[in-house]
Amino acid sequence: MKKWKNNSEKEEKGIWILLGIMAILIIAWFIFIVPSPVPTIVEPPVLEEPTEEIVPPAKEEPPTPVEPPVVEVPETPTVPVEPPVVTPVEEPVVEPVLTPEIPSNFIVPDEVWQNAFLINRVDGTPHKGFIGFSDIPIGTRLYAPMDGYIHYLRTLNERNEAVDSVAILTQSATYPSDADSRKIYFLAREIKIINTEPKKGEAFATILNNSEMSPDQYGWYNRKTLLAVFVDEAWSKLSDRNIEDPLTYFWSVIQAIISVK
Repeated sequence: MKKWKNNSEKEEKGIWILLGIMAILIIAWFIFIVPSPVPTIVEPPVLEEPTEEIVPPAKEEPPTPVEPPVVEVPETPTVPVEPPVVTPVEEPVVEPVLTPEIPSNFIVPDEVWQNAFLINRVDGTPHKGFIGFSDIPIGTRLYAPMDGYIHYLRTLNERNEAVDSVAILTQSATYPSDADSRKIYFLAREIKIINTEPKKGEAFATILNNSEMSPDQYGWYNRKTLLAVFVDEAWSKLSDRNIEDPLTYFWSVIQAIISVK
């Protein structure tokens, strides 16, 4: 009985050995005999270009314009229109005012004008219508710038003493009753009248004393003055103190007075 048991163990052991050998053979078979599958490279499909011709869309023809029906308009008879008659307006002809040339010996001899100046007030403001002379020789003649009449008077100081001479050239023989007459004043220390009704350009007086007039007597000049010539206040407004030359300035003053009727 014990012997049988040993044979059974040997047989069972042999079976396991046999199974192990078979397993080894099967594994070897798959490793060495059966070929490994080769991966298949799948190429992308080739896209064939379409062979059909692409036809561009047909151009649409522009619509045919429909002409409007012709409507006949009846002709209107043409009436001739006469142009308006324009009467030309005659513009007044303005003649240029010609200023006459300054004559020789206007008021004083020509050589004395180099001593002339425009008179200002003591405060320095311009005194329209006034001119002065800083030097006037004794015996100098005074000439009338226009036709007129000479009136003569003397100025007095506070002691009733005669101080200066005043010759007034007016357009009226009845001055001073005719207060509106045009007046030109000639003021010096002493003047002698030689013609009471001078015509334009004629001498009417001479200078006898060429002393300086007292600044205390007159407050309308600001420098040494031996002879002052001026027009009355109404006519001095016509003067243009923008003119700086004394001769031209006073000549323009006289022309303005003469032009006023």
